Amino acid sequence: MFNKLIFAMVMLLNSNVANSTSNEISIGIAVKENKYIADIKENVTQAYNELDKTVFWKTLRSS
Repeated sequence: MFNKLIFAMVMLLNSNVANSTSNEISIGIAVKENKYIADIKENVTQAYNELDKTVFWKTLRSS
């Protein structure tokens, strides 16, 4: 379930970045940091770096 959520988030972000002329992207995350989240953030950052995009991670409050 969690992997599907991350996949959906990345796909939505990808569609926005593809149309963007900016080289920066901000991604908000509202879950506690752990090894899995750190791995996901690293993979997403590396993927966007391949597209010459700089990723800024923002911590959001979870409800």
